[in-house]
Amino acid sequence: MNKFNTIEEYINDKIKTTFCKSFYPSAILTHVDGSTCESIYNVCEKYISENKLQEIYEIRCLDCADILGVYEHYADIPEVSECLKCGEDVRRMNNAIILYKIIR
Repeated sequence: MNKFNTIEEYINDKIKTTFCKSFYPSAILTHVDGSTCESIYNVCEKYISENKLQEIYEIRCLDCADILGVYEHYADIPEVSECLKCGEDVRRMNNAIILYKIIR
């Protein structure tokens, strides 16, 4: 597992890695010692303003972990979706996970 000194170093590595299309902000917590959720979101906001990242949303069933969809806009996520794998009702408000899409 690679360790990085800064959040920026981690993000720049992901931007340079051609097979990486997006990443979870929580992954940075594992790879950058001393990083916090607040500092990660602040740095990612800088990259968004520079058109290097885009915030996207993943909907995942909490019961079976199946991914129901990925959306570019929060408003596009259905309020409630049925998980096709386990039949559970999945609510947008409880199940939206932020990812950062790399803009190339």
